[in-house]
Amino acid sequence: MASHSPIPSTSTNVDLLVALHPEATEIIQSFEFLFDDDFIRGDRHLLALTGGDGSGSVSISEMLCSFSKLRKFKQINLVKEALTMSLYLEVVDDTHVKRRYPLTKPPFVKPELDKKKREIAEVLEKSPWLTKGMLKTTGFEINAPVNPPSAEEYKRENEHYNLEESFLVRIETAINRFAARGKKHQKTHAIFESFLSFGGISCGPRQFANNHDAKQLAREGFDKEEIAQMTHHYTIAEIVKDGIVDDLITGPTWVVDFEAIAKAFLSSHFTASFDWCNEAEVMLAANILRRFYIYLILFDVCPEFKAQLTAAMKACDEAERELKDLAITDRKLPGHFNEACSKLFGDQITVNEGVKSKDWSALEDVNVLSLKPEEPLLIFKAAMYAYGSDEQLDQLESSELISTLATLTFQGTVGLEVVEIQDVSENAAKIYNDEQFLGTVVQPLAKVKCIFWDNPSADPNDLPEDVVKAYQSKNYEFLVEEEILQYCYVGTKMDVTVKELENGLMWLSSVETVYPTFFTWLPNERIYDWKEPGPPKEWMKRASERKREKFNGESVEICDDDEEGYGDASNSGPD
Repeated sequence: MASHSPIPSTSTNVDLLVALHPEATEIIQSFEFLFDDDFIRGDRHLLALTGGDGSGSVSISEMLCSFSKLRKFKQINLVKEALTMSLYLEVVDDTHVKRRYPLTKPPFVKPELDKKKREIAEVLEKSPWLTKGMLKTTGFEINAPVNPPSAEEYKRENEHYNLEESFLVRIETAINRFAARGKKHQKTHAIFESFLSFGGISCGPRQFANNHDAKQLAREGFDKEEIAQMTHHYTIAEIVKDGIVDDLITGPTWVVDFEAIAKAFLSSHFTASFDWCNEAEVMLAANILRRFYIYLILFDVCPEFKAQLTAAMKACDEAERELKDLAITDRKLPGHFNEACSKLFGDQITVNEGVKSKDWSALEDVNVLSLKPEEPLLIFKAAMYAYGSDEQLDQLESSELISTLATLTFQGTVGLEVVEIQDVSENAAKIYNDEQFLGTVVQPLAKVKCIFWDNPSADPNDLPEDVVKAYQSKNYEFLVEEEILQYCYVGTKMDVTVKELENGLMWLSSVETVYPTFFTWLPNERIYDWKEPGPPKEWMKRASERKREKFNGESVEICDDDEEGYGDASNSGPD
């Protein structure tokens, strides 16, 4: 039993300590144990933290993160208060702790920081909700190596996949065996299950398995493989099983397409459900999908789909590379030039109506807050000098600038796809290097050309056919800061509001959503969770009756489907 000297063990008033904090005595004893002569003289890491001789002070936060013995003490302020009661330790600057007395004997190990322990401490200090167990390697980490299986492992795993069995049987087995190959942290598990659900997999034990455990099934004569299949956590959804069968009349309603599912999940479902602007989260999602596909290839689960699996892995690579840049594009668009146009023209002009005011500084745009009052005109002039047509330059010098630019000939919310990104022109480079623009808010602009894109995920619209055709046939060309376009790709898609003046000047009034080049939308988004509406529930009937009574017998038509939610899938099905 280690003991520290020359001071006797803590403790003055135990009742006072317990009143201060229920764990106060344990906190003090745990810290004193670590700073004890016998312990600290043999602990390389703590010696290094205390200056090599045990006399220095150590951050209390780092102590809590570095030593598992202390990790259970969560409230740092109460830990500090408890330590002030120690006769052996001293709290320094309200953040550090140290021994009150020097070591009685020299250390018998060389002070040396434990790199791994220090890294863990730094992570835990930044993310106190984590535990050391959550930091243990699982094999699903982004940089974890993927080693080819040994001959023994290949044989053991591959024997579960008989190519004479249907694909559905093999893939269901593979999903469950892959899911069991090592612990997954909470976020990894959430992403993987979201991916499976999106692809038509039910996550949860089979309905009949709830009342049948493995032992009971074994007693009933089922072998291990049959029991494994009967108690699978992940199963092919019935709607998918039924839909994959090729009906002679309608054909299959569900098809196997690994590449499309990977692209649709990473570009649509994942971006809607997770923090796609967080690079680490994107890398994690791409990694878990990629490792799943590698498992399917390594163990010959479905060799008939090897080309699709290879393409799906490439989609994961695309997502890693592109989504981090797309997040920057999303944050920076529409850019200062387009903001300037909105401030100068956006809210003050209606379609085919002029604005008589000649004072640009008086124009207001509540949607643009990032530019100072004098900056929009400066940005606009620089852009016109750099890229303006002769007509636009003549208008720029006109004394009636606003009236000549006042007619707005086009405005609309459309989907666009980038088809060309140009470099800053030679003439524009000279303009932006002029001393009147250097050191100002003005940044070099480049041109980006777009075409109409019919967003398959957009809500239906009731626009007249001629308006839709006008949107589709229009040439879209914008000026955007070069600093933004470096993160943009040919093929990037976006939902935007476009405005255009009579002289041809077009700008992005707003950018609602941006999509990667590989954006794919599948009916899975809507079909998989849909259920046949069931009969109205009792509470719905009661609500309808109360509504009728409210009108005192008046004849009032009530739309049950809309107002009572009879057609809502969430309320469907029998009680």
